[in-house]
Amino acid sequence: MPESISVAELSDTIKSVGHILEVRDLYVWTLDGEKMILSVVLVVEEGVSRSALAKIKKEVRQAARAFNIEHATIEIVLPGEDDSHEMDR
Repeated sequence: MPESISVAELSDTIKSVGHILEVRDLYVWTLDGEKMILSVVLVVEEGVSRSALAKIKKEVRQAARAFNIEHATIEIVLPGEDDSHEMDR
């Protein structure tokens, strides 16, 4: 995580977007020392419509831009859904 970004503040900002229950696996990094990239898993309320999901992603990307993050990969899961990215060995 770049020192210029507060993980807690970014997480709280993202979580303030409607319908988000939890922010997981939040990572921010840079490949070139300048452009920052975000990867995050969001747990959202069950029953959220497709249009609401699109709005959530748009608002999270807008929130990320406020932290000078230029690209965001956002995964959305439901409560209890396994979002583990661990590879079986």
